[in-house]
Amino acid sequence: AVFTVLIRISMFVAYPSQALGMAAATLAGHAIGAGALEAASDWARTAVKIAMLLSALLGIPFWIFPQEVLIAFTGNQHLASAAAVPLRLLGLSTALFSAAFVLVPLIIGTGGAERARRVNGMVQLVILLPLVVVLGPVLKLGFLAIWSAQIGARILAAWLLWRTWRTWSKSG
Repeated sequence: AVFTVLIRISMFVAYPSQALGMAAATLAGHAIGAGALEAASDWARTAVKIAMLLSALLGIPFWIFPQEVLIAFTGNQHLASAAAVPLRLLGLSTALFSAAFVLVPLIIGTGGAERARRVNGMVQLVILLPLVVVLGPVLKLGFLAIWSAQIGARILAAWLLWRTWRTWSKSG
């Protein structure tokens, strides 16, 4: 139940970033079509900056008032107590991984679907899944370790997607 609530809250924060990514894809695609590769990169940078700022602002209540936020989402005090530390981690990291939520639709929308799929697949299947197996069933480190690994994987994906976008947008 804790994981489900945390994922729903993280998606709540991700929606504005995804919308910015779709808008940036339209604007960057137009710029690429016009041969203005630098303008396309500018749209990407602007969208990522806005998403990071907005996500940081949305994340502030998660690390300052995690119990209250969780009670508002669930109405369950026990669940709020169990999920408070993971929600704080989410609140502190949301600005960093919001870039991935911008860059996936941006890369897909400008013709790089295969590139975005490869990056996300590699992070999820090659890095996160084996790490979660080791942290959970093998080392028995518990939910917080697995949640931290998932946040780390999102941040890594954001960084790799940014590098992918920079390469992709320069090649036209």
